[in-house]
Amino acid sequence: TTFQISEVLRILTERGRKIVQKKKKVCAKIEKNCPPPQKKKKKKTADALMKAKEQESVYANH
Repeated sequence: TTFQISEVLRILTERGRKIVQKKKKVCAKIEKNCPPPQKKKKKKTADALMKAKEQESVYANH
């Protein structure tokens, strides 16, 4: 039997979602045990992105 591409993609995305959900559950368990130091990193990257956007707008204005 030949699978249609859309069918294969659907199956793959469903598998992917399940894997992501499993990872999220594991992460949640870890976070309960000890707070992750990643939250600070995320804020830094967000700040960096904001600064980069600001610089871009400054360059665009000149």
